[in-house]
Amino acid sequence: MAPQQQLEQQKRSSINKVAPEIIQTMAQVTADLKASGIENRALGRGDQGPGFTLTNARGEEICLTDLFSRGPMVVNIYRGRWCPTEMWSYTP
Repeated sequence: MAPQQQLEQQKRSSINKVAPEIIQTMAQVTADLKASGIENRALGRGDQGPGFTLTNARGEEICLTDLFSRGPMVVNIYRGRWCPTEMWSYTP
């Protein structure tokens, strides 16, 4: 299954598990972000992001600049306290 299809399937599954007011808030925030033009300012495929260092779930510091030397990568940053710390872990 393609990544976009997986995301859509996960979204449909989540809607049944989350309170309607939360779904409404998430939809409004998403609409507000899109209206702000943020998508036009975001990095795209092939763009190189700024260097930074984060601590992963194991307490290890991971430097993005060091990871660039290993080849292409995808960096996915989750916002909010709802995100479990396991999402920050990196496995080479």
